Amino acid sequence: KVIQQEYIPFVHVNASDKPRFVRNRIMKKIERFTTLRKNLFERVYPIKAQLAQKLIDAGYLHYSKFGKFCPVSLHNGDCFPPPFGPDKSPCTVIYRKYIYYLADEEARNEFIKNPMFYARQSPPKSLIPAKIAIVGPPKSGKTTGLFSFFFRYLQIQSNFSNAEASIETLEALSKISKAKLELSSETPTFCSFYR
Repeated sequence: KVIQQEYIPFVHVNASDKPRFVRNRIMKKIERFTTLRKNLFERVYPIKAQLAQKLIDAGYLHYSKFGKFCPVSLHNGDCFPPPFGPDKSPCTVIYRKYIYYLADEEARNEFIKNPMFYARQSPPKSLIPAKIAIVGPPKSGKTTGLFSFFFRYLQIQSNFSNAEASIETLEALSKISKAKLELSSETPTFCSFYR
């Protein structure tokens, strides 16, 4: 009774079975104090999806960096968001100041066991590729800026109709940059890829 009054966690284990069964029960009961020790003081609160949306709309809580993706599914290699709808509502939890959407009860239980592990993984990549438009007057350096950006992030062109034109442009730019290198000692930043 003193332990209960002081809120000290304790477990009841039936020790009348074989020793290996008793040991397995004990290990399962104290797992959060041994293997998942870093999550000992972390609290995850399961809530209903409607309440989660109301808390987000009110600005009291925010979406996690995963949005509506399930972090447990992402860790397991599933890169698509779970199909939520009228038939299947998401399992939502509050962890710190964020709301996490989880695919099902099993994923929610897994997340509750080890929230720091799943919350620290990198967020999913965008399903929609970024599109950039460079706008400016003639001779303002739009092409130079584009190729500088291209070389910095090593973007590969996937549009085959434009691939031949871009290769010709890159070759022409390479020749120009080599000529500039021969004339000056400074290396242009957009040509560093071709050295």
